[in-house]
Amino acid sequence: MRIICLCLLFLITIVVNVSADLSCKDEDNNDVDWWFMYLQDDDDAKYFYVTSENYNKWQMSNETLMSNRSLLFRGLNLEYLAAYATYNDVFTNGTTFDWGGASRGLIAASGTVHAGIWIIHSMPLNGTLNQTYGEHYLCLTLDKKGVEKAAELLVLSEPHFNSTLQVNNLVEFFPLLYNAIGRNTLTAGDLELDVELSTLKGRKFRFFGKHPSIYKELYADIVAPALGVNLFVRTDRNSCSTCQNLPNKCNDNKIYNIKEVVGPQGRSISALTDHSKWAVSQKNSGGDWICIGDLNRHQSHLSRGGSAICLEDSVVSERYRELISSYEECE
Repeated sequence: MRIICLCLLFLITIVVNVSADLSCKDEDNNDVDWWFMYLQDDDDAKYFYVTSENYNKWQMSNETLMSNRSLLFRGLNLEYLAAYATYNDVFTNGTTFDWGGASRGLIAASGTVHAGIWIIHSMPLNGTLNQTYGEHYLCLTLDKKGVEKAAELLVLSEPHFNSTLQVNNLVEFFPLLYNAIGRNTLTAGDLELDVELSTLKGRKFRFFGKHPSIYKELYADIVAPALGVNLFVRTDRNSCSTCQNLPNKCNDNKIYNIKEVVGPQGRSISALTDHSKWAVSQKNSGGDWICIGDLNRHQSHLSRGGSAICLEDSVVSERYRELISSYEECE
């Protein structure tokens, strides 16, 4: 896993390939508006996914995560790059942050077409050698306005940037991204947000975020009440011995902790080796939502900055419900 993480870091610090389009891509290198990917917890680093162009069923990839034809690699064709920034709360040098944002991802902007991508994921950058974990990835293709909105939202959670690049005149084209990369902290404005973020093709996602000073549980206290639904939530339940996993919430807008996930080929993804953080609404509970998040349902994460990005879609949400094999029930 450490090899994978170091290769990932290398890829996003150089200009690769020849595409002038900065966009989420499918495995055939076609532009797509968005994709969701789930890395299985096996040493082969295999994954399954859906894209904006093909989401009626999970696609089981024949590629590995670091193949040059994988979704992740295709989306990192960063020619004509104006800026990128990667952020994580676990660095390759072993530094681990237990304060500020628990966010992990990549944001990049093009200097030619004034567009960009935002990849939200759960992978720490110091993955343990020979131990692969389940991970989630979400890629959004954004126009200039969307890149700036995403950068503004990033500042809210106070992420830890570990690798950045920017052209000299970035502030002229992407002032909010310039501000975010400059590691500026939030000095004014809302400390908790519920806003809309549109992709390049106009697909509306809903962003929920909180500053580290907001002592709330992301899913139970913010996301579920705002969406008016019950949520099945999958987060890392085994990240540390003192993290104090939070129980189900069994009153209004229930929260059910997912115990076991089974992939499209029948392979179980163990709760003991899954870093992924996602939530899907219970069917017929008020809406069809799938959310990709930053935070675990841990006591320690109540005081961390983080967010969830949610899509209302009956088909994609059903794909995630299909993965749930068992969950903690409310009595």
